[in-house]
Formats: sequence, C-alpha cells, structure tokens
Amino acid sequence: MDRRNELAARVNELLPILATKLLHFVKDFPEPDITVPQAFLLNNLRRRGPSTASAIGEILRVTSGPVTSLTKRLIAKGLVSRHRDENDGRVVWFSLTEEGVRLAEELDRHSLKRWALVMDLLGLERSEEALVLLEDTIRVLNQFEKRPGSE
Repeated sequence: MDRRNELAARVNELLPILATKLLHFVKDFPEPDITVPQAFLLNNLRRRGPSTASAIGEILRVTSGPVTSLTKRLIAKGLVSRHRDENDGRVVWFSLTEEGVRLAEELDRHSLKRWALVMDLLGLERSEEALVLLEDTIRVLNQFEKRPGSE
C-alpha cells in the first residue's frame, strides 16, 4: 500500500471516532432539553436572522418534514416564532424570540468556553495548525459539493 492509501485508510478509521467524540462534546449543553439540531438552528437564526423553511432545509441539508418537526418543537418551547411573508403568504419565516436569543447566546458562550479548554490542552501552536487544516479541508470538501454527480 502506498503512503497516500495508508493515510486515507487512517483518516477513514479516525473520522467515525472523531465524529462520535465531536457529537458528544457539542451536545453537552447547559440546557438539557435542547438537541444538537435545535442548537444548530438556534445558532444559525442568531447569526443569519430570520430564515424561511426552505433556507433552513438547505442549511441543515434536510427536507421539509424534518424542518417542520424541528421548528414546531422550538416554537412550542417559546424559542422561535413563525410568521407568513407579507408579500407571499405561502412563504413562512422563522425567527428567534427573546428567549431564543438568550438561549442561543448562552449556548454560544458555553461552546466557546469548551473549545478554549480544548485549545489549552492542545496548545496555541497546535490549535492554530489544526484550524488551518480544518479550513483547508472544508475548502476541498466544498469542491466536491460543486461537482455534478459528487453526491
């Protein structure tokens, strides 16, 4: 096996482990009743502002069914509000309520503290190297998304 294939095999072995570790790491929320997809949506609404159901589906890479379930739960919790577009009643917009903004900010602060602890353990130099590698990897993976037939 050549070096490239050895490295690919190692990445193939490590990524499922890393994905599981990351999932457990990020779902350690100060608010126990929030799921990872809910936190992800709260964060996106906080950063992007009001979004349509179709935009949420694109962000989460899911169909309208999961978007409906997710937004209904967040509306029931009083974290997200739903309103129809003034110009096109078929379009529904979702935005954070005051409580949703508060929770999204709390989740963000919690996440920043946890990642700062990881960086303390890795050291700043290794953390910077890891960030460059992550950014480069994201750029390369984006190229696969743009290619026809790459999905």
